Amino acid sequence: VMAGSHPGLLVLKRVINERTGKLTTELPVDEVRRLAGFFGMTSGAGGWRVAIVDTADDMNANAANAILKLLEEPPGRAMLILLANRPGQLLPTIRSRCQRLELRPLEDAVVADALKTYLPDTDAEERASLARLSGGTIGTALTLASGEGSELATEADRLIESAATPDTIALLALGDRLWRMKDGLARLGDFLTEALARMRAVKAS
Repeated sequence: VMAGSHPGLLVLKRVINERTGKLTTELPVDEVRRLAGFFGMTSGAGGWRVAIVDTADDMNANAANAILKLLEEPPGRAMLILLANRPGQLLPTIRSRCQRLELRPLEDAVVADALKTYLPDTDAEERASLARLSGGTIGTALTLASGEGSELATEADRLIESAATPDTIALLALGDRLWRMKDGLARLGDFLTEALARMRAVKAS
């Protein structure tokens, strides 16, 4: 399973664009269509077949419709797990056909500790900033850390800490940088916006 070679497991993620060499911003329909062939095979030793979509948030419209067709006629002895950071953005017809399992956010200290393994070159202060902005999700922390995300996360963390005396120029500069984001980091602005809203709510309570 760790090597990704188990015949009864299929994990779908965004892929590398062969032309640019960078991670695609969406999970395309061609990847999702692999599920039909996977679930059409006979599982080894009569066991279950498990497919994981990581994450369903990344599916484009065609991919979402392809998933929906599969959910409408689910195969036997098969489990399809859709991971979603923002399940409310999935199609209502997809949500209604799934059993929802809520995963509680991790404590900041747990996220920061995990980042020691995944981001060994970062310092403790940077890991702490990423953890506070991650909403208790290691994957989100890693997304924030990609590219210039780590720098922006640290800056956002600093600005929210000094909210009592806001630095208007710095806030506008941060907003401008988030608005201009490209190259696979299009969702970073969403992550930071949600994180800042959470932190503001905590400070206001």
